[in-house]
Amino acid sequence: MDNEGVSPHKHRIADYLRPKTLSMLLLGFSSGLPFYLVGNTFGYWLRDERTSLTWIGFSSWVGLVYSWKFLWAPLIDRVDLPLFKRLGHRRGWMMFSQIAVGLALVAMGGTGTKAGLGRLIAFALVVALASATQDIVVDAWRIESADDGEEQGLLGCVANRIGRRRRRTRPPRVCLSVQLPTGSPGY
Repeated sequence: MDNEGVSPHKHRIADYLRPKTLSMLLLGFSSGLPFYLVGNTFGYWLRDERTSLTWIGFSSWVGLVYSWKFLWAPLIDRVDLPLFKRLGHRRGWMMFSQIAVGLALVAMGGTGTKAGLGRLIAFALVVALASATQDIVVDAWRIESADDGEEQGLLGCVANRIGRRRRRTRPPRVCLSVQLPTGSPGY
C-alpha cells in the first residue's frame, strides 16, 4: 500500500483551539442543527399533535431541500447580498441564512399546528432552504479560508466530523425536553 502524499503530521490540541478551527466547529454545528429540527424533531412534534400520518409523511419531504442545494449553490457563489455586503460575500450569506433560520424557527414555534399545517410546513421549508444555504456557504468558507491542504483537512474534520456529528445527537433530546407554557414543544 502506497502512502505517498499522506501527511504523517499529527494535529496537536493547540491546532484545535485556534480561532479559525473553533469557528469552524461552531459553524459546522449551527449549520446542521436545523436539519434535525425540521427533520426528526418536526415529525415527533406533529405526531404529538395527533397529525395524520399522511401529513407527517408529506412534511418529511422538506428534508429533500438539502439534496437539491447544488441547484442554487452557483447563484450564491456569484451574488452578493446588498444589505450584508459590508460583511463580505461569505459572511454576508452566513448572516442572512442564520437570521432566516432563526426567524422561521420562531415562526414555526409561534404558529404551531393550530394555525394550519400548510403554514407550518411552509415555515419548515424556509428553515430547510436557509439551512441548506448556510451549509453551502460554510463549506465554501472552509475551503477558501484554509492556508494549505493540511489546514483544509483539519477544518473539514472539525466541521464535518465533530461539529455535524454532535448536532445529530443533541437536537432531538434538547428540543423534545423544552416545553413552552402553552404546552407545545419549543422549537
